Amino acid sequence: MTKSIKKIAYIFLLAYSIVQSSSPENDPRIISIKIDSLSLTNTLTEISILTDINFTFPTHVTDSIIIDEEFYKVEINDLLEEILFQNELNYRWSDKSRVIVFEKEILYSLKGTVLDSETGERLPHASIYIDDHNYTFSNRDGVFNLVKLRKKAVSLEIRYMGYKTENIEIDLQKNDYVNLQLKKSSILSDSVVIISKNEKLFQFDRHPGLLSVNMKEFDKLPQLGEKDVFNSISLLPGINSDNFGSSGVSIRGGSPSENLVLLDGITLYHINHAFGFYTALNNNIIKDVQIYKGGYPAEFGGRTSGLINFTSKSGSFRKVKAIAGINRSSANLTLELPLGSNLSFIFAGRNTISDFLLTDIYRRSYANTFNRVVSADIDDPIPVISFYDLFSKVTYLPDNNNLLTVSFFHGKDNFSLAEKVTEFELDDTLITFPGEIDFYNHLNSWGNTGSSARWFRQPYKNFNFETILSYSKYFADGREINNFPEYNEEDDVEIMSTQIFTKNTLEDLSIQFNSEYKFTSSNSFNLGASYSGITSFFSKSELISNESELIDKNAKLFTAYSNYKYRVSNLEANIGFRLSNYSITKLNRIEPRLSINYKLTDRITAKVFYGKFNQYIIRAANSVENIEGNNSWFLIGGSTKLNRSEQFSFGLNYSSENLAVDAEAYRKNVDGFFSLVIKEQFLSVDNFASVENNSSGTVDGIDFIAKLSLEKLKSWVSYSYNSSETEFLDRNETKFNTPFFDEIKHSLKFALSYNLFDNFTFSLVSYIRSGKPILIPELTEEWDEENEEFVQILEFQNDSASQLLPTSKQVDVSMNYQFNIYELQCRLNFTLFNVFNNRSILNRFFYEDDEEIHSYDIRMLGFKPVFSFEIEY
Repeated sequence: MTKSIKKIAYIFLLAYSIVQSSSPENDPRIISIKIDSLSLTNTLTEISILTDINFTFPTHVTDSIIIDEEFYKVEINDLLEEILFQNELNYRWSDKSRVIVFEKEILYSLKGTVLDSETGERLPHASIYIDDHNYTFSNRDGVFNLVKLRKKAVSLEIRYMGYKTENIEIDLQKNDYVNLQLKKSSILSDSVVIISKNEKLFQFDRHPGLLSVNMKEFDKLPQLGEKDVFNSISLLPGINSDNFGSSGVSIRGGSPSENLVLLDGITLYHINHAFGFYTALNNNIIKDVQIYKGGYPAEFGGRTSGLINFTSKSGSFRKVKAIAGINRSSANLTLELPLGSNLSFIFAGRNTISDFLLTDIYRRSYANTFNRVVSADIDDPIPVISFYDLFSKVTYLPDNNNLLTVSFFHGKDNFSLAEKVTEFELDDTLITFPGEIDFYNHLNSWGNTGSSARWFRQPYKNFNFETILSYSKYFADGREINNFPEYNEEDDVEIMSTQIFTKNTLEDLSIQFNSEYKFTSSNSFNLGASYSGITSFFSKSELISNESELIDKNAKLFTAYSNYKYRVSNLEANIGFRLSNYSITKLNRIEPRLSINYKLTDRITAKVFYGKFNQYIIRAANSVENIEGNNSWFLIGGSTKLNRSEQFSFGLNYSSENLAVDAEAYRKNVDGFFSLVIKEQFLSVDNFASVENNSSGTVDGIDFIAKLSLEKLKSWVSYSYNSSETEFLDRNETKFNTPFFDEIKHSLKFALSYNLFDNFTFSLVSYIRSGKPILIPELTEEWDEENEEFVQILEFQNDSASQLLPTSKQVDVSMNYQFNIYELQCRLNFTLFNVFNNRSILNRFFYEDDEEIHSYDIRMLGFKPVFSFEIEY
């Protein structure tokens, strides 16, 4: 047995030694050689002579490499590693007598941040190009990554709206992190303005439906006193704003409440001041805005129309900055304070200083509406109107891989109407009171409060993540007190009183996690999840009748998403999925998102998008409540179906140095949206037939824009076509078709900004658009069982006529003058609003009086000269 084991062991060792001796990687040949300043080509030739090994090598590389070394009794593999590896070459044995030498592939990566050269503030969504096929964008923190680069050095081109394009050479062998500093393209110094010919007011991203806006340049356009972001973007195709009782804008036929509006991760539910004339966001705090008219990425959800994503300024890291402004309505102040090289603080506040202009707006547009609803005995109610908003943000940069921010926002409006009387006519008898009494007293307040804390971290060059904790609360409180004389049983005059109190809040507390892994500069994978706890509360109580209404709902919303970005040659694709679970309906919803961009030529790009979207909250109000600020938000549930949309779009984009043209056709299939909006066409809540229900419909449209950018002239013209149809049920549950009430069938807009002199800019904007659809109600009788009588009812029948309001048009012009006073940069804007005083009809309401149907129109604000003045230090 022992001999057998020895034989087996001997055979094994013999076989092993034979295999080892035949392995080229363990060649036992020993070599000694002195190489005295020979090229690598000649060196390999010498080694081949000494060892009988044949070498195959790239002579265009080996000819230029010089070897000057001496080796004594070293194995051939050790020698090859020494002379090849240090010169970024590699080798392999093809057989025991042949070696193939080849270039070793070394991949480089570059991480960086795009900064404002003056303040050190990070610039989001900047473009960083190596070439047309290899590029990336900075994220919301100005951070970018280029990974798996094969070149030792690259030439980068950095583009950002409002800043000069920069070109920089980077040696990737010496640098793997870089701060790219950009200078503003408009510089005011010694009363001279230098403007880059490449300055852009906005640009079309390659993602379908996405617009990026240069707010600094939009500030030079006509203003109604305040610089306003929503008034500015409503000049673009597919976006419309009434400026009357509207919180936000209508995007592609959807209502403002169907848009997701974010500020540093805070969801904003109500963002207007003074009946929608001004946005509650101070323009001085906005650093970047991304507007998706449709097809927004899987990272975002909860709305069925568009997305408007604001990134606020972080404040200056290098010097103290201040901006102060004043106009006919308000004053504002913005402070940027560096608290160290890596810590900054920004604060902004705005407050009403006069309600003269706002009161005039109300008296011209809404006072008669109030009379129709509340009292025809008061000819000219005078309101008291005020608003304010506050914003603050702290940004901390502990190192290049971490960023922490804390943001806070609060905006509030107050609106009151009060009238004191000393006499009142009762049954043709004039009643005189011993003193003044409150005839009516209405007080409403509304607004939005929110805060967020965000941590961004990049532990590896190709991986980053962020965590966002956010809180948002919408609030609206109303008090309505009406006093009136009435005869009692003893025929004595007695003062009676009605008091109605309303309260609505919507709160959400959310935590969100987002991550990104970059396989290459052209391919990345995003993964994220969020959890939200949402509470809606609505109460309405009438003291005299002891009637009350209460709606109190709580919901939990969990979402998860993934998105893969792939780019190769002329093709770019984004494939995303979003999964949501809503606790009230207890259903899981999957929302696929797909966008494809294909570069047909160097200048022409085709874009396609498909996606599904769900919305879990709704906003409802009748017109009178909306005028006075009382929008009501509710959680969807019970008999109200989930609000859903399915979107398709196809577009073409042409871009050259001075001219850009973009066109998109789209379709939206909408289901389950809340049709309480029909109430808005009635002036009285006491004599209409309710048609609240859930509806479905379609929206088809085309957006087109052509813009010209020259050294002194910036101009564009846009056209939008929008056609919609939805089904409603009348009181007999018979279906009838009507357009969406936010439909603008045709809209033509024109804008230009011309730099007349070095520091003087003339701007003009104009538009002509179709009127909104309205339904003509009918007057019918209905038996009132409680009072045992017939009453007149306004209602829509299935054969009701649908009409369009008259076409509206407007022209505004402005002069923007910039000058210096010592170190102060001053800007003066003078606007002639609605030059031709076209008081077009914006909405029409119906009411019943003496068994007849009457209507009342709300019209645009007429001609107004307004100014604003701003100082920046």
